[in-house]
Amino acid sequence: MKKTKLLISTTLLGSLLLAGSLPVFAEEVNTESGTASIQFTENNEKPEIVDPVDPEKPLDPQVPVDDPDNEDTENLGPLSLDVYPARFDFGTHNVDMMGGEYDSTLTGIHYLQITDNRSDNHGWNVSVSRTEFEDTSASEKRTLAATLKLPVGTARNSMIGAEATDTLTHSDAEFEIPVVAEDGSGAATILSAEESNGKATSTYVWDASQEKLTIGKGAAKTGTFTSTVNWTLSAMPEQ
Repeated sequence: MKKTKLLISTTLLGSLLLAGSLPVFAEEVNTESGTASIQFTENNEKPEIVDPVDPEKPLDPQVPVDDPDNEDTENLGPLSLDVYPARFDFGTHNVDMMGGEYDSTLTGIHYLQITDNRSDNHGWNVSVSRTEFEDTSASEKRTLAATLKLPVGTARNSMIGAEATDTLTHSDAEFEIPVVAEDGSGAATILSAEESNGKATSTYVWDASQEKLTIGKGAAKTGTFTSTVNWTLSAMPEQ
């Protein structure tokens, strides 16, 4: 029994001595250096259209035949407005001199899509304005005093995915599209991104059925009145 114990002790001691020995390093003879490189050029291609409620995913098909209310602009990068609301419709009504608020006849969504593949940290903003509602079939100018309001929307970015983002700035209340002045001024910003917050692809989506057109008392007239809604994407200057 004693011999067995002694043999075990000796084996363990030998293992400890080996474990504590210093590592052996190879002697360097030569060292040479190569290079690794990659080059990027400005992205002037047309961005793909994404799923507006999950901008990380491309829309399939790219030009949806069942969505006449949102139009693909075919604009090229690196900074581009890709999709915008192309149609608003408030139906046909009897003249009511008391005026009133009229709901959109559309269902589904309206949305904006913006792609920013610029390598600098400049932001961007989307502004919107409209012309007066006018009956263009009349021999003399006939306009309709009205206000056009959009509901609060949800902003998303493809680098985040389907979750809403607070890095893009938009109104937290109903948004009234202003009438542009004769000199072209008067547009209001509906969506903006500072510095690098709006990189990749951003969307701003709202419920089209919640759009409202308000006609004041004594303003209603017979006729078909139309207004041109203008959407403008601008690059923000360096801060």
